Amino acid sequence: MLLQIPYSLDELVATGQFLYRRKQAGRSLWQVFFLGDEDSGGRVAPEPSFEQRPAAIMKDVVGGGVGLPWNLAVSILIGVGLMCTRLLFGTEGAMADWDHLIGSLTITVAVIALTEVARPVRFLLVPLGICLLLTPFAYGPGFNASLASLIAGLALILLSLPRGDISRRYGNWNRWMFLQ
Repeated sequence: MLLQIPYSLDELVATGQFLYRRKQAGRSLWQVFFLGDEDSGGRVAPEPSFEQRPAAIMKDVVGGGVGLPWNLAVSILIGVGLMCTRLLFGTEGAMADWDHLIGSLTITVAVIALTEVARPVRFLLVPLGICLLLTPFAYGPGFNASLASLIAGLALILLSLPRGDISRRYGNWNRWMFLQ
């Protein structure tokens, strides 16, 4: 289910932009939300092309606005590793629970940030990294588990910095996506 989120976020942004435009045009927000309305959004929609090959259509559906920047891919791997610290480092108790929680949240944040419209969400990796920097001191696991937590925490903080490529335009939303 997590993989469905990046493919739906651009529609949520488009809906928000549509509601904002209709409200600015003097329409009732609730009426537009529940009964619908129409506008051109400042441009004319292109005619649909049914002459494309199926492979080109599927490429646009699967890859449209969603990518896998290297920093988010590494963050996902770190999240998976954190979820396995019981096996990898023999962590137990609260430390293992925190690793599992932070690992699953890391995967969730990184997968959501795969879509271009939600790329700023990657900055949520920073507080997760800070938690990883603090947990070894709070729970005192072994040396290897502590070192792994510190390295993973620092890595998540650094991996949140690169934005990754953004190839499409999303109207007024672009000012939020280009956060560095």
